Amino acid sequence: MKSLINGVKFFLLLFVLFLSKFSAQLCGGSFGAPIFMETFGSVTNSWQVISPALVSPASTNYIYKSSYPPNDGEYTIANFTGINIGWAWVNSADHTDDGSGKYGNMLIVNADENTAGEFYRRKVSGLCPNQVYRFSAWILNLITPGANQIKPDVTFRIENSSGVILGQISSGDLPETGKWTNFYLDFKSSITSGDVEVVLINNKKGGLGNDLAIDDISFSPCGPATTVSTSLDVFTTGVCDNSLGFQLTANISAGTYSVPNFIWQKSTDGGNTWIDLSSASTNNVLNVAAGSYQNNDLYRFIVGESTNISSPNCRVYSSNYKAVVHGYPSAPATNVFNFCQNSTGNSVLISGAKILWYTSSTGGIPDALPPNIDTSVLGSKDYWITETVNGCESSRSKITINILPNPNAPLVSDYQFCQNSTATALSAAGTNLLWYTTATGGTGSSVAPTPSTSQVGIFSYWVSQNNGTCESGRSEIKVKILSPPHSDSLHDTSICDGETIVLDAGSGFNNYEWDTVPKQYSQKIDVTSPGIYSVKITDSNGCSATQSVEVVAGVTPTITNIKSGENFLEIYAEGGNPPYLYSLDNVNWQTSNVFPNLKAAIYEIFVKSQTNSCTAIANSAVLFIPNVITPNQDGYNDVWKVDNIEYFSKAKLSIYDRFGKKVFHTEDVSKFNWDGFYLGRTLPTDTYWYVLEIENNYTRTGWILLKTRK
Repeated sequence: MKSLINGVKFFLLLFVLFLSKFSAQLCGGSFGAPIFMETFGSVTNSWQVISPALVSPASTNYIYKSSYPPNDGEYTIANFTGINIGWAWVNSADHTDDGSGKYGNMLIVNADENTAGEFYRRKVSGLCPNQVYRFSAWILNLITPGANQIKPDVTFRIENSSGVILGQISSGDLPETGKWTNFYLDFKSSITSGDVEVVLINNKKGGLGNDLAIDDISFSPCGPATTVSTSLDVFTTGVCDNSLGFQLTANISAGTYSVPNFIWQKSTDGGNTWIDLSSASTNNVLNVAAGSYQNNDLYRFIVGESTNISSPNCRVYSSNYKAVVHGYPSAPATNVFNFCQNSTGNSVLISGAKILWYTSSTGGIPDALPPNIDTSVLGSKDYWITETVNGCESSRSKITINILPNPNAPLVSDYQFCQNSTATALSAAGTNLLWYTTATGGTGSSVAPTPSTSQVGIFSYWVSQNNGTCESGRSEIKVKILSPPHSDSLHDTSICDGETIVLDAGSGFNNYEWDTVPKQYSQKIDVTSPGIYSVKITDSNGCSATQSVEVVAGVTPTITNIKSGENFLEIYAEGGNPPYLYSLDNVNWQTSNVFPNLKAAIYEIFVKSQTNSCTAIANSAVLFIPNVITPNQDGYNDVWKVDNIEYFSKAKLSIYDRFGKKVFHTEDVSKFNWDGFYLGRTLPTDTYWYVLEIENNYTRTGWILLKTRK
C-alpha cells in the first residue's frame, strides 16, 4: 500500500486534475485526513509487472490472471495497461504514479461477456458511527479512443454491515478519452456501526469492449464549511508587532453536527507539527495573548461531533491561518534641504514607503504630500516625517528646509577680437564661475570659453557665480568679432613702358605697410614696373589685413589704317587685346572705330585695348573737298584744291569733263590744285567730275561746278 503521504497528495489533487462526477453532497466543505486508501500497492522494478491477486477483506467473482493481459471475466493487478496485448487498449500508468521509482498498481478488469453485476467488494472498518464521509474512486476506460466498442458503466455503492445502501452513484457510459475520471459520493455512516462495504457493479456485459481500470478508492471524513474570524486583522494585512492580543472565533455551517466540539491548534514550523491550544469543548473561541505569537505562526481548529471528536477518523480540520506580524520600520534619516531664494521647481525627495509629513514632533494630522516650498522668504522651517510599511508607522525624523540667499551676478565686460585672430579666454569678477552659451537653461561649465574668431558678428556668453549652494543670475558678455579692413581703392592695373603709375591704398586707415624694398609706409606709392604689390593696412580697432594688387605690362595695339573722308575718320588696329577703345583727345573714349561729322582738320588718334593696354597714337586729317571753282582771279575760289591732302603720302587725283575726257591728273599731293585750265586755256563753264584715290584703296568721287562766265 502506498504511504499515507502519497494518499494525502492524491487527495489534494483530487479536485483539480481530472473531470469529476458526484452524487448529492452532504459535506459542507471541510475534510479530515483519508482514513482509508486503496491503491492496489506498487512495485519498484519496471513496467508491466503483475502483482498478486486480491486478498481479504477485498473480494471479486472474477478470475485472477497472473499473466498479461486478462481475458473476458478476468482481472489482474498491474502497473501499466497497454504493452504487448492483442487488442486496442490505451497505454496508461496508474492514477497516482509520480515517477519517484515506485510504479503504482491498479485493478484491471476485462468484463465478463456473459454476466453483468458485481465485480469487486471491499469491507472498510474504522469509520465513526453517524459521521458523514466522502467516498472517492477513479476509473479509466481502457478502450482506445475512436474504437467505438462497449463503454464501461459502473455503479459505486456503499452498504452498511446489514446490506443497507448508504449511498451510490453510477458512472454512466464512460467515453473513450484515455483519461482517468473521478467519481465520489457523500454518505453518513450508521448510528451503531463504523463498518461499510464498498461494492463495484458492472452494469453491462463484456465481449467487445467494457474493459476498465480502477484506482485510488478512498474514504475521508467530511464536515461543515469552516471559517475563522478574528478581532485583530492578523491573518490578512497583518498587525504591527505582537504587542496586542486578539481573539479567534471558529465558524461552521449548520446541519452537520448535533453538538459540535472544537479544538484549537497552533504550528510554529509551517504545519509539520501541531500543538493543542485548547481541549475539546463546545467553546469556539480562542484568546491569543499579546507576545504569544510570531510572524508565520499557523492556527487552525478541529471540529467534530461531541461523541467523536477524540477520533481522528471522525473529525475535520479548518484551513490553516497564517499570522502576519510586521515589525515597525526604522525612522527615516534626518535630513537638511537647502534651497536658493526665488528658485523654482524645488521638491523634497525622501526615499521610503508611504512617507507621511507632520508640522510638529508629536501629534498633529499627517499629510501624504511633501510641503510646498516657498522660496521667496529667507529662513528655515522644520518638518517631521515617518515611513509606513505594511501599515506600521515608524517614529518621526526631523527635516529642516533652509531658504538661502543668492549671490550677485558676476561683474563682466564686453570683448572684441579681429576676425581670425587668436582670442583669449573670457573672464569675469566672481567666485565659482559657471559659463553658459544661453541666457537660461543648459549646463554650466567651470572652464571659461575661448571665443571663435572665424565668423564676423556679435556673440553672447553668460556667466554666473555660486557660493557653494546657490547660483547667481547670469551676466551677459558680448563678444564682437570685427571684420578685417579692406581698401576699395586697390585694383589690378597695367603699366606701359616708361610710364609711372600711382597705387593708392585709400584713406581712413591708421597704418600702411607696403612690401616694397625698402618698405613704404604711405597711403600711395609710385610704380614704374610690372609686378605684384602688397600692402598691410591697419584700422582704428587694430585689425589688420593684407591686400595685393597686380600691375601687368600693358600691350600696345598697332594702328594699321586710317580712312579719312571729307567729314569722318575710320580707324583700324590690330594686336594688343581686342576689343579696342578709340579716342580723339585721350579723354573721351568710344568702342566705335568711326568718328563721323568731323570738321576738316588735323586729328590725333588714340587707340587702346579695353584691358591692360597701352595707347597707340597716330595723326590723320579730315579732307575738305569744294564743289565750285570760279577762276576769275578775284581771289575767291580761283583754284579748286583738297584741303589737308598733304597729310597723305600717296594720292591720285583725276578730273573729267562730262564726256569722260580727263582734263586734269596728278599723283603729287603738293600739286592737288586745279585752276580750271586744260592745255593752257580755260575750260568752259560746266560740271566736271573728280576721282580722288587715297592710299589704302580709299576712293572718293564727286562733281565740280566750273564757272567761267561772268
